Amino acid sequence: MTLINCDMGESYGIWKFGDDSRIMPAIHIANVACGFHASDFNHMRATVRLAKQHGVKVGAHPSLPDRQGFGRREMKIDREELANCIIYQVGALKGFLDAEGMQLHHIKPHGSLFVMASRDPDIAHAICDAAGGATAAHITALAREMGIDTIILPKLASGLCAFGQIISDVKYNYMATIPVRLDTDVAYARIDALYQDLEARGTPHLASDGFDAGTIDVKRSLDMRYVGQVHECTVDIPRFAIDAGSIDRVKDAFHRRHEELYTYSERHNAVEVVNIEATLFGRIEKPGLQTLAAGAPEDATLKGHRTAIFAASGEGIDTPIYDGSKLGAGSIIAGPAIIEEVTTTIVIEPGWTSALHQSGSYVLTRQQGS
Repeated sequence: MTLINCDMGESYGIWKFGDDSRIMPAIHIANVACGFHASDFNHMRATVRLAKQHGVKVGAHPSLPDRQGFGRREMKIDREELANCIIYQVGALKGFLDAEGMQLHHIKPHGSLFVMASRDPDIAHAICDAAGGATAAHITALAREMGIDTIILPKLASGLCAFGQIISDVKYNYMATIPVRLDTDVAYARIDALYQDLEARGTPHLASDGFDAGTIDVKRSLDMRYVGQVHECTVDIPRFAIDAGSIDRVKDAFHRRHEELYTYSERHNAVEVVNIEATLFGRIEKPGLQTLAAGAPEDATLKGHRTAIFAASGEGIDTPIYDGSKLGAGSIIAGPAIIEEVTTTIVIEPGWTSALHQSGSYVLTRQQGS
């Protein structure tokens, strides 16, 4: 079974980021922002309720205290202060989970906090002080409890979040409030002019980041509702001139989106716009896949042995320790074993086998009956 994990609940105040209502039904696990890089008390509660509605497990996504920079700017912070910072955020989310009768599934550091933890032992220890950690050290035990027989674990799993930020497209969001009914040429002209203004503001920003016209994409959306409704839904539309000749395309997109979300539409009722949003993307060239070369023979990567405990009985087992930096494509390690990588430690329980794939990921499989 493939489990889909996604960052969620990043709106705050009157600002909306992401279409949680559309994404939540398609995922299994949500990392919910805890207020320090995004979200607030209202959106945290709403996100937890939405997850509960769709049977999605919820984990905390704590950040450095950097809402202005979306948690992606590094800062100097000592171990105790950071541990307190994380406890504060996780505790807030835990309160909402308790209120909804749900459990906290996991804790995943966000943005620069994740990157700093991969290279600074004090930061990593602070996270563990607050919430535990070392997922790779428990991965086979967790999989066994969940009935999972195959695990794919990248050699540099702890660095993938930072890698993802590096290769992600650059994005600027521009939103404007424009409460108008869609029933006059004046309203259509106002919306069209406002879109032109928002996009004209965004293009120079991307140009200053090094993007030319050929690498810039524009996405438009509107927050719309039927007149008299207290809530609106976000509707994506193509980029075209908004006028009397095209407005039916906008209305039809809203009716269809309303049907998707609420199972019905009211095509005879008047429609109004609350906000419009233009999102401009600067496309980043994506790197090609790399292939891991063959490594040293397994025996040559052995660093020594340690006594490790794998069962509740507390019985110690003499366990081989392997140097992961020397393992290559095709390396096979049978448990019990411990693989020490540069940024993580992988514990392989008895009954599990690890095969290092040429893609750079360990494929851990459980033997039947283990």
